Amino acid sequence: NWGMWMKSCAVWLIVMAVLTVIAIIFVFKPEENKELPSDYFTRRFAEIGKMSGDEKFCGIVMVIAFLLWCTDSHHSIPSWAVAMAGLCAMVLRGQISMNEFRTKIPWETLIVLVGTNGVISLFGKCGITDWIAPIVAPVVEPLVGNIFVTIILLTVVVYILRLFIASAKIPMTLLYVAVAPIVIASGIHPFVIAYTLLCAARCWPHEASNTDVIGSIAATEGLVNYKAISKSNYRSEE
Repeated sequence: NWGMWMKSCAVWLIVMAVLTVIAIIFVFKPEENKELPSDYFTRRFAEIGKMSGDEKFCGIVMVIAFLLWCTDSHHSIPSWAVAMAGLCAMVLRGQISMNEFRTKIPWETLIVLVGTNGVISLFGKCGITDWIAPIVAPVVEPLVGNIFVTIILLTVVVYILRLFIASAKIPMTLLYVAVAPIVIASGIHPFVIAYTLLCAARCWPHEASNTDVIGSIAATEGLVNYKAISKSNYRSEE
């Protein structure tokens, strides 16, 4: 569940938070230094004004949805059902009109994202993962005796696969199915392997190889482009 992930990833979170600040200072350093007046934020908050009723309602919906997503192991409500309930709540309040629902959402991008991420479910239902695991296992088994070698090996293999596979979930799942039984037998906790694969798969060597980035760029409606964020690929995402 979410709490277990938070506890297990606390050290990684701290390390990446520090590295992210360093990256912002040096990698994403602005071309021109701009001095902001001391009252800049005060004036900006004054211009924005108080939260409207719609903004408060949207904030409440998001907080409730976030809490339900984090506690899904306790109430067993699917994440998609929570998202749909939040969307319906905002539509019923009039914050999203039916015309906006049809025209403002990048449906073609959503179709690509759903199709790409849905492939992994197809792999399981068709037995592809069960078919690949016995083929990969003999190749991997001699190399997974050392935890450090295993992590480096898996990271390199995932990077290579991500050059050709748009979905991050496909290499993660295929390698985990093939490697997990072997590393568990070697005394390595499966979470180490799962998290290594997760972090490695978050890279995107080219524009079409990260579905999250594709969706994020589409959601900004042209305000952000791939070139502007490509430097982020030099580090794994939190």
